[in-house]
Amino acid sequence: MRKRKVILSMCRMSMVLFIALTILPAVGFSDEKEASKTLTIGCIAGLTGFSSGSERAIEQGSRLAVDYVNNNGGITINGQKYLINLVTEDHKSTSEGAAAAATKLVYSDKVKFIAGATMPFTNIAINSVTTPNKVLQAAVWSLGSPAEYGPRTPYKFITMNGAVEGMETMLAFLAEAHPEIKTIAVLHPDDGTVPFIQPHIVRVAEKYGIKLAGKVIPFAMDTVDYTTVTKKVMARNADAIGITAGWPTMLAGVLKIARQAGYKKPIWASTYMPAEDVPKIAGKEASHLFYHHGLFAGDPQNDPMVKELERMIQAKYSEQPPIYWVALGFDNVWMLLQAIEAAQSTDPTEVRDKWEKMDTMKSLWGGVAHLGGMKTYGIRHTVTHPIPIIGLMNGEIKTMKWIDFTAP
Repeated sequence: MRKRKVILSMCRMSMVLFIALTILPAVGFSDEKEASKTLTIGCIAGLTGFSSGSERAIEQGSRLAVDYVNNNGGITINGQKYLINLVTEDHKSTSEGAAAAATKLVYSDKVKFIAGATMPFTNIAINSVTTPNKVLQAAVWSLGSPAEYGPRTPYKFITMNGAVEGMETMLAFLAEAHPEIKTIAVLHPDDGTVPFIQPHIVRVAEKYGIKLAGKVIPFAMDTVDYTTVTKKVMARNADAIGITAGWPTMLAGVLKIARQAGYKKPIWASTYMPAEDVPKIAGKEASHLFYHHGLFAGDPQNDPMVKELERMIQAKYSEQPPIYWVALGFDNVWMLLQAIEAAQSTDPTEVRDKWEKMDTMKSLWGGVAHLGGMKTYGIRHTVTHPIPIIGLMNGEIKTMKWIDFTAP
């Protein structure tokens, strides 16, 4: 009898243990299993070559976004937790390198989502791989040429105010701050987008009662001495000189030579850059009445998330990259992950379909970003957010005004 009771007791214990092991994963232990899943996304950036000065820092920002999301539990899709793994490929500042990077990520690494890339020719090269394979790309920036971004690229989104949006916000500011500006002469790097950007310049300028003096003047991407092109744009005798795109060295080169040649009127750039870069290159004496879009650490007007990003940069990187470039990479990946989570899917087509219907997203820049672009580009894949106008006044950096704009 005693032996029978022992056997029955052991059977009951076994049954309880079986039930516990069956039920507990559903109520508790499953969290560990779910959190162990990983979603890998690709990143394409210029880690070498002429664009590495900015795109290396952009890639660092992308990694900080991954850290931020993972440290806050990752993303949740249909009850399953995912931590993010970022795999970066160097496009080497060339279209060939961009195509090779995309090919490796799509065919070898089997990624379904790619972040990064800023220049038109790198984005066009990436499109040749991502579009036919229905891989979704969140690009950092766009100049709006059809091959770069538009109806031909249904799996591409832009997560930063592009060149066209930059002209809208800059000329809106100039019309208010400098009503004497009635004509502008404009420079643009010869990256293949001049024929596409010029109509936008004319349209936006006329909106604010300003005329373009002559056609846009292109300059070679590898220009070192900006004397010739600066004298050419000064000869238009316009009320202001504009530069629609380019790296800080390009903008500073034009600014310095124009000021040395006696041009005292406003000079502006509708592109974006760290606020500290141009005065370092052009010098304090030349850095006056110059406006661009940018960001700088320590600005009391920065959004709380920008201030958090400052702390993250200080904690992770011994050599502090410019916060502006880092912010571009952070928002780029952060918005992509927001879209994936909003879609509750890891299927690129489902994420695309959800993202293009979203009205707002979270952003470092002013907290809220907006979706638009259908009228401007023929596709509603443009994310825009509030942007500060940075002014250089007698060599000092100053935030002039924050402007919010949604691409129509």
